[in-house]
Amino acid sequence: MRPRPDSREIRRALDERGAMGLATELVKYDEYYYNVVSNLLGNTLVCDNVANATAIAKKYGNLFKIVTLDGDIVATSGSMTGGSRRKDAGSLLSNERKIQECKDNIAKKQKYIEKLKTAIAESERAKQAAEAAVEALREKYQGANSEIAGLMQRETALSGQLTERPVPHTGKE
Repeated sequence: MRPRPDSREIRRALDERGAMGLATELVKYDEYYYNVVSNLLGNTLVCDNVANATAIAKKYGNLFKIVTLDGDIVATSGSMTGGSRRKDAGSLLSNERKIQECKDNIAKKQKYIEKLKTAIAESERAKQAAEAAVEALREKYQGANSEIAGLMQRETALSGQLTERPVPHTGKE
């Protein structure tokens, strides 16, 4: 393999906004593999984000490949790849696992909601029973108060009768 030399344009692009460095200078490798690394990564600029990468690519007419830290690639043909994938996007299997976890969580929450609904209904029944018991006690209380009032009137009437009657004489005085 022959090494691919850096172009003058890529060296000038190092001063552009967002340029991080040359790929061959940013990776670590054994010098034994210099030709391979230079052939694969030579003339490749590493940039911080896709916006800066596209600006640099336009300015220099897509003369070299640009790779962003997120894995976006702006090729010398002008095409972009990798831009739709994000760091947090997982594989199909991990997404299916996440979907299943969400479904499981939804099912658990729905069961919990049903338990809460049952507890609310039981509490409502207990509340109604307690209200009925309070009403029954209130009626007993009012009945007892009426009875007391009636007994007090009777006592007053009987006391009045006692004071009006003369006390009978037994003749032993």
